[in-house]
Amino acid sequence: MLLPMRDVFEALQSEVKWFGSEQKVMAVRGQTTIELWIGRTSANVNGRPMQLPVAPMMFNGSTYVPLRFPAEAFGGSVEWRAATSTALITIPPLSEAANPPTPPAPRRHPHR
Repeated sequence: MLLPMRDVFEALQSEVKWFGSEQKVMAVRGQTTIELWIGRTSANVNGRPMQLPVAPMMFNGSTYVPLRFPAEAFGGSVEWRAATSTALITIPPLSEAANPPTPPAPRRHPHR
């Protein structure tokens, strides 16, 4: 099943970037970075090569990707429910380590 990449990746709380000159899409979620190229069945997850069952494609100006790949690349799973023809994505929440809190502002020292 192919779905619009931006919709899927943003639903998975990732930031999506398009690099037109390379026909590349990059998505970042927490500590995981995914790189995909239009028309290529290879992708990178944190720099490691991975194989896709189907190459991402462009359709009406949107990039479509296999549903299972982004979910699993971000540590989740996909369950197909035939009775309702729906896919259920389960993905772990972003950990606090992936989104560290903002450090406190520096303290001001009183002038002497």
